Amino acid sequence: MAYKLFLDANVILDYILKRPEGYQPAKVIFESIVRGEHQAFTSPVIIHIVAHILKKILSPLQTQKLVLALLNDVRVLDTSHDVIVQAMSAGWSDIEDALQYYTALHYKTEIFISRDEGLLKKALPTLPVYSPAAFAKLLGKG
Repeated sequence: MAYKLFLDANVILDYILKRPEGYQPAKVIFESIVRGEHQAFTSPVIIHIVAHILKKILSPLQTQKLVLALLNDVRVLDTSHDVIVQAMSAGWSDIEDALQYYTALHYKTEIFISRDEGLLKKALPTLPVYSPAAFAKLLGKG
């Protein structure tokens, strides 16, 4: 079954930077996206976070190349005024998580993938949050 996935910054960074704590499940997810088995989405804020972190480690040119390569397979969903108001009204203490989650809800993505344990606990039934390892297991590759 094909899913519309929303990817959090930690999943993208785990894959790009091959971080030991999350690389293998992130690799499984990205391979399934590249094969066209799933659609992947993220937000401008997450792209900003990813680029900011990459630029601390890599050159600006390397960062640009990696982000552009990412954007070949991951679509960016804009966040509207109304979605921001809804996220701010949700009462979440982590504003960034609320913005990402409510953006994903607004665009009717089906699964939010994150290693953020606080976010895993806040998920609504309409948009479950999976850790990368749990989603890779769902795909039968974890």
